[in-house]
Amino acid sequence: MRKTLIAANALFAVIVAGAIAIPGAALAGPTTYDLSIFLGAPDPFAAAFYGATPGTILAAPPVAPAPFARAPIAPGPVTPRPVAPVAAIAAAAPAVVPIKSPVVTVPETQSTVRRVAGLALDRAYLVGNVGFVSASDATNSGTGVNNKWIFDSGLMVQAAYGYRWQERATTEVEVAWRSVGAKTVTESGGAAIKATGDVSVMSVLANVTYEFPNGYQVTPYALGGLGFARYTAASVTAPGSSTVKSNDWVIGYQFGAGLIYPLGDRWALDVSYRYFATTQPELKNAAGLAFKTDVANHNLLMGARYKL
Repeated sequence: MRKTLIAANALFAVIVAGAIAIPGAALAGPTTYDLSIFLGAPDPFAAAFYGATPGTILAAPPVAPAPFARAPIAPGPVTPRPVAPVAAIAAAAPAVVPIKSPVVTVPETQSTVRRVAGLALDRAYLVGNVGFVSASDATNSGTGVNNKWIFDSGLMVQAAYGYRWQERATTEVEVAWRSVGAKTVTESGGAAIKATGDVSVMSVLANVTYEFPNGYQVTPYALGGLGFARYTAASVTAPGSSTVKSNDWVIGYQFGAGLIYPLGDRWALDVSYRYFATTQPELKNAAGLAFKTDVANHNLLMGARYKL
Protein backbone atom coordinates (compact mmCIF):
# COMPACT_ATOMS: atom_id res chain seq x y z
CA MET A 1 0.00 0.00 0.00
CA ARG A 2 2.81 2.39 0.85
CA LYS A 3 4.55 1.64 -2.45
CA THR A 4 1.38 2.36 -4.32
CA LEU A 5 1.01 5.72 -2.62
CA ILE A 6 4.64 6.65 -3.43
CA ALA A 7 4.18 5.69 -7.06
CA ALA A 8 1.02 7.79 -7.33
CA ASN A 9 2.78 10.73 -5.85
CA ALA A 10 5.69 10.33 -8.22
CA LEU A 11 3.34 10.24 -11.21
CA PHE A 12 1.56 13.36 -10.03
CA ALA A 13 4.91 15.08 -9.57
CA VAL A 14 5.97 14.18 -13.11
CA ILE A 15 2.76 15.63 -14.53
CA VAL A 16 3.08 18.87 -12.53
CA ALA A 17 6.76 19.17 -13.32
CA GLY A 18 6.08 18.86 -16.99
CA ALA A 19 3.36 21.48 -16.85
CA ILE A 20 5.69 23.85 -15.11
CA ALA A 21 8.81 23.09 -17.08
CA ILE A 22 7.38 23.71 -20.51
CA PRO A 23 6.20 27.25 -19.81
CA GLY A 24 9.44 27.88 -18.00
CA ALA A 25 11.48 26.77 -21.01
CA ALA A 26 9.43 28.89 -23.32
CA LEU A 27 9.99 31.90 -21.15
CA ALA A 28 13.76 31.30 -21.13
CA GLY A 29 13.96 32.97 -17.84
CA PRO A 30 15.03 31.95 -14.38
CA THR A 31 12.66 29.38 -12.84
CA THR A 32 12.80 27.45 -9.56
CA TYR A 33 11.78 23.77 -9.74
CA ASP A 34 11.02 22.40 -6.32
CA LEU A 35 8.34 19.73 -6.01
CA SER A 36 9.07 18.80 -2.49
CA ILE A 37 6.01 20.66 -1.25
CA PHE A 38 3.85 18.40 -3.35
CA LEU A 39 5.68 15.13 -2.59
CA GLY A 40 6.15 15.73 1.09
CA ALA A 41 9.79 14.59 0.48
CA PRO A 42 12.85 15.73 -1.56
CA ASP A 43 12.21 15.82 -5.30
CA PRO A 44 14.10 12.81 -6.81
CA PHE A 45 13.40 13.82 -10.40
CA ALA A 46 14.62 17.36 -10.55
CA ALA A 47 18.25 16.53 -11.39
CA ALA A 48 17.28 13.70 -13.74
CA PHE A 49 14.87 15.68 -15.87
CA TYR A 50 16.20 19.22 -15.76
CA GLY A 51 19.78 18.99 -14.71
CA ALA A 52 19.29 21.27 -11.75
CA THR A 53 19.01 20.65 -8.10
CA PRO A 54 15.95 21.79 -6.27
CA GLY A 55 15.98 25.50 -5.50
CA THR A 56 18.45 26.39 -8.28
CA ILE A 57 17.59 29.55 -10.28
CA LEU A 58 18.35 29.37 -13.98
CA ALA A 59 19.64 32.79 -15.01
CA ALA A 60 18.60 34.21 -18.37
CA PRO A 61 21.12 36.00 -20.58
CA PRO A 62 21.10 39.78 -20.22
CA VAL A 63 19.25 41.83 -22.84
CA ALA A 64 20.93 45.04 -24.00
CA PRO A 65 18.54 48.01 -24.59
CA ALA A 66 18.14 49.23 -28.15
CA PRO A 67 19.83 52.59 -28.86
CA PHE A 68 17.45 55.64 -29.15
CA ALA A 69 18.42 58.34 -31.60
CA ARG A 70 16.69 61.77 -31.62
CA ALA A 71 17.12 64.13 -34.50
CA PRO A 72 18.01 67.71 -33.53
CA ILE A 73 15.23 70.30 -33.88
CA ALA A 74 16.26 73.41 -35.72
CA PRO A 75 14.86 76.62 -34.14
CA GLY A 76 12.30 78.45 -36.31
CA PRO A 77 12.36 82.18 -37.03
CA VAL A 78 10.78 84.39 -34.36
CA THR A 79 8.72 87.29 -35.70
CA PRO A 80 8.54 90.18 -33.18
CA ARG A 81 5.00 91.57 -32.45
CA PRO A 82 4.59 95.27 -33.12
CA VAL A 83 4.16 97.38 -29.98
CA ALA A 84 1.85 100.43 -30.22
CA PRO A 85 3.31 103.72 -29.02
CA VAL A 86 2.25 104.96 -25.60
CA ALA A 87 0.60 108.02 -27.13
CA ALA A 88 -1.58 105.86 -29.38
CA ILE A 89 -2.65 103.73 -26.40
CA ALA A 90 -3.54 106.84 -24.42
CA ALA A 91 -5.52 108.25 -27.35
CA ALA A 92 -7.47 105.01 -27.79
CA ALA A 93 -8.32 104.74 -24.09
CA PRO A 94 -11.77 106.12 -23.11
CA ALA A 95 -11.84 109.47 -21.41
CA VAL A 96 -12.02 109.30 -17.64
CA VAL A 97 -14.93 111.28 -16.28
CA PRO A 98 -14.30 112.48 -12.72
CA ILE A 99 -16.94 111.37 -10.25
CA LYS A 100 -18.12 114.04 -7.88
CA SER A 101 -19.07 112.65 -4.54
CA PRO A 102 -22.12 114.36 -3.04
CA VAL A 103 -21.41 116.42 0.02
CA VAL A 104 -23.52 115.12 2.87
CA THR A 105 -24.26 117.70 5.49
CA VAL A 106 -24.82 116.23 8.90
CA PRO A 107 -27.43 118.31 10.66
CA GLU A 108 -26.46 119.61 14.01
CA THR A 109 -28.34 118.41 17.02
CA GLN A 110 -31.34 120.63 17.55
CA SER A 111 -32.55 121.74 20.90
CA THR A 112 -36.06 121.00 22.09
CA VAL A 113 -37.06 124.61 21.56
CA ARG A 114 -35.86 124.57 17.94
CA ARG A 115 -37.63 121.26 17.22
CA VAL A 116 -40.88 122.57 18.68
CA ALA A 117 -40.54 125.82 16.74
CA GLY A 118 -39.82 123.91 13.52
CA LEU A 119 -42.87 121.71 14.05
CA ALA A 120 -45.04 124.76 14.71
CA LEU A 121 -43.85 126.51 11.57
CA ASP A 122 -44.24 123.42 9.41
CA ARG A 123 -48.02 123.30 9.97
CA ALA A 124 -48.65 126.92 10.84
CA TYR A 125 -50.27 129.70 8.87
CA LEU A 126 -51.10 133.39 9.24
CA VAL A 127 -54.43 135.03 8.48
CA GLY A 128 -55.23 138.67 7.84
CA ASN A 129 -58.75 139.97 7.14
CA VAL A 130 -60.69 143.19 6.83
CA GLY A 131 -64.45 143.26 6.95
CA PHE A 132 -67.82 144.84 7.25
CA VAL A 133 -69.66 145.04 10.61
CA SER A 134 -73.41 145.25 11.09
CA ALA A 135 -74.19 145.78 14.78
CA SER A 136 -77.49 144.74 16.30
CA ASP A 137 -79.51 147.25 18.32
CA ALA A 138 -78.37 147.53 21.94
CA THR A 139 -80.92 147.74 24.75
CA ASN A 140 -79.58 149.56 27.81
CA SER A 141 -81.16 148.87 31.19
CA GLY A 142 -80.26 149.87 34.72
CA THR A 143 -81.32 152.13 37.61
CA GLY A 144 -82.49 155.37 35.94
CA VAL A 145 -81.44 154.20 32.49
CA ASN A 146 -83.78 152.65 29.94
CA ASN A 147 -83.05 153.36 26.28
CA LYS A 148 -81.92 151.80 23.02
CA TRP A 149 -78.94 152.48 20.81
CA ILE A 150 -79.00 151.95 17.04
CA PHE A 151 -75.73 151.88 15.11
CA ASP A 152 -74.46 152.57 11.62
CA SER A 153 -72.42 150.00 9.75
CA GLY A 154 -68.79 149.76 10.69
CA LEU A 155 -65.45 148.17 9.87
CA MET A 156 -63.22 145.56 11.46
CA VAL A 157 -59.71 144.17 11.06
CA GLN A 158 -58.59 140.75 12.17
CA ALA A 159 -55.33 138.80 12.33
CA ALA A 160 -54.72 135.21 13.46
CA TYR A 161 -52.01 132.62 13.89
CA GLY A 162 -53.23 129.12 13.06
CA TYR A 163 -51.87 125.61 13.48
CA ARG A 164 -53.07 122.51 11.65
CA TRP A 165 -53.23 119.66 14.16
CA GLN A 166 -54.88 117.25 11.76
CA GLU A 167 -55.53 117.17 8.02
CA ARG A 168 -58.85 119.01 8.39
CA ALA A 169 -58.80 120.53 11.89
CA THR A 170 -56.96 123.68 12.94
CA THR A 171 -56.75 125.99 15.94
CA GLU A 172 -56.22 129.74 15.83
CA VAL A 173 -55.37 132.60 18.15
CA GLU A 174 -57.22 135.64 16.83
CA VAL A 175 -56.99 139.34 17.59
CA ALA A 176 -59.77 141.54 16.15
CA TRP A 177 -61.00 145.10 16.42
CA ARG A 178 -64.52 146.23 15.49
CA SER A 179 -65.97 149.74 15.50
CA VAL A 180 -69.42 151.15 14.69
CA GLY A 181 -70.84 154.64 14.98
CA ALA A 182 -73.89 155.53 17.07
CA LYS A 183 -76.84 156.44 14.87
CA THR A 184 -79.73 157.17 17.23
CA VAL A 185 -80.65 156.99 20.90
CA THR A 186 -84.25 156.21 21.76
CA GLU A 187 -85.36 156.81 25.33
CA SER A 188 -88.11 154.60 26.74
CA GLY A 189 -91.43 155.83 25.34
CA GLY A 190 -89.71 158.53 23.28
CA ALA A 191 -88.66 159.08 19.71
CA ALA A 192 -85.32 158.24 18.17
CA ILE A 193 -82.84 161.10 18.50
CA LYS A 194 -79.77 161.43 16.34
CA ALA A 195 -76.66 160.45 18.28
CA THR A 196 -72.94 160.93 18.03
CA GLY A 197 -69.98 158.91 19.23
CA ASP A 198 -68.94 155.35 18.51
CA VAL A 199 -68.62 151.95 20.10
CA SER A 200 -65.64 149.61 19.61
CA VAL A 201 -64.80 146.07 20.66
CA MET A 202 -61.28 144.64 20.84
CA SER A 203 -61.29 140.83 21.20
CA VAL A 204 -58.77 138.02 21.71
CA LEU A 205 -60.28 134.62 20.87
CA ALA A 206 -59.14 131.04 20.50
CA ASN A 207 -60.81 129.48 17.46
CA VAL A 208 -61.28 125.94 16.25
CA THR A 209 -61.93 125.33 12.55
CA TYR A 210 -62.88 122.25 10.59
CA GLU A 211 -62.50 121.98 6.82
CA PHE A 212 -64.93 119.88 4.79
CA PRO A 213 -63.34 117.74 2.06
CA ASN A 214 -64.76 118.02 -1.45
CA GLY A 215 -63.76 117.56 -5.06
CA TYR A 216 -63.34 121.26 -5.78
CA GLN A 217 -60.52 123.73 -5.25
CA VAL A 218 -62.65 125.79 -2.88
CA THR A 219 -62.61 124.35 0.65
CA PRO A 220 -65.49 125.27 2.98
CA TYR A 221 -64.92 125.37 6.73
CA ALA A 222 -66.81 125.98 9.95
CA LEU A 223 -65.46 128.00 12.86
CA GLY A 224 -66.12 128.59 16.55
CA GLY A 225 -64.22 130.71 19.05
CA LEU A 226 -64.18 131.81 22.68
CA GLY A 227 -62.17 134.42 24.55
CA PHE A 228 -62.15 137.90 26.06
CA ALA A 229 -63.28 141.28 24.74
CA ARG A 230 -62.99 144.89 25.83
CA TYR A 231 -66.11 146.92 25.06
CA THR A 232 -65.68 150.71 24.86
CA ALA A 233 -68.37 153.39 24.44
CA ALA A 234 -66.60 156.56 23.31
CA SER A 235 -68.77 159.59 24.10
CA VAL A 236 -72.08 158.20 22.88
CA THR A 237 -74.60 161.00 23.40
CA ALA A 238 -77.80 162.53 22.10
CA PRO A 239 -79.86 165.59 23.08
CA GLY A 240 -81.79 164.80 26.24
CA SER A 241 -79.64 161.77 27.03
CA SER A 242 -76.66 161.50 29.32
CA THR A 243 -73.29 160.99 27.63
CA VAL A 244 -71.73 157.54 28.02
CA LYS A 245 -67.95 157.27 28.12
CA SER A 246 -67.12 153.94 29.67
CA ASN A 247 -65.62 150.47 29.05
CA ASP A 248 -65.66 146.97 30.48
CA TRP A 249 -64.03 143.56 29.99
CA VAL A 250 -66.42 140.76 29.05
CA ILE A 251 -66.40 137.23 27.64
CA GLY A 252 -66.64 137.12 23.86
CA TYR A 253 -67.56 134.31 21.50
CA GLN A 254 -68.18 133.77 17.81
CA PHE A 255 -69.16 131.14 15.26
CA GLY A 256 -69.30 131.18 11.49
CA ALA A 257 -68.25 129.63 8.20
CA GLY A 258 -65.95 130.44 5.32
CA LEU A 259 -64.30 129.43 2.06
CA ILE A 260 -60.61 128.96 1.26
CA TYR A 261 -59.39 129.26 -2.31
CA PRO A 262 -55.70 128.46 -2.97
CA LEU A 263 -53.69 131.01 -4.92
CA GLY A 264 -50.42 129.06 -4.89
CA ASP A 265 -48.34 126.77 -2.73
CA ARG A 266 -48.51 129.13 0.26
CA TRP A 267 -51.09 131.80 -0.41
CA ALA A 268 -54.88 131.38 -0.27
CA LEU A 269 -57.91 133.64 -0.39
CA ASP A 270 -60.11 133.53 2.73
CA VAL A 271 -63.74 134.71 2.74
CA SER A 272 -65.92 134.19 5.83
CA TYR A 273 -69.00 135.18 7.81
CA ARG A 274 -68.88 135.40 11.62
CA TYR A 275 -71.46 136.15 14.26
CA PHE A 276 -69.82 137.81 17.25
CA ALA A 277 -71.32 138.56 20.66
CA THR A 278 -70.31 139.10 24.28
CA THR A 279 -71.79 138.92 27.71
CA GLN A 280 -73.37 142.21 28.80
CA PRO A 281 -70.78 144.85 29.72
CA GLU A 282 -71.58 147.19 32.60
CA LEU A 283 -71.21 150.89 31.78
CA LYS A 284 -71.79 154.24 33.46
CA ASN A 285 -73.16 157.46 32.00
CA ALA A 286 -72.09 161.00 32.83
CA ALA A 287 -74.60 161.08 35.69
CA GLY A 288 -72.87 158.10 37.29
CA LEU A 289 -75.76 155.71 36.67
CA ALA A 290 -74.71 152.12 35.87
CA PHE A 291 -76.44 150.05 33.26
CA LYS A 292 -75.87 147.00 31.12
CA THR A 293 -76.02 146.85 27.33
CA ASP A 294 -76.23 144.22 24.61
CA VAL A 295 -73.38 143.44 22.22
CA ALA A 296 -73.91 141.43 19.03
CA ASN A 297 -72.90 141.96 15.43
CA HIS A 298 -72.59 140.29 12.04
CA ASN A 299 -69.24 140.31 10.27
CA LEU A 300 -68.29 139.70 6.64
CA LEU A 301 -64.55 139.24 6.18
CA MET A 302 -62.17 138.87 3.25
CA GLY A 303 -58.44 138.38 3.43
CA ALA A 304 -55.55 136.07 2.82
CA ARG A 305 -53.85 133.07 4.41
CA TYR A 306 -50.13 132.45 4.22
CA LYS A 307 -48.68 129.03 5.00
CA LEU A 308 -45.39 129.25 6.86
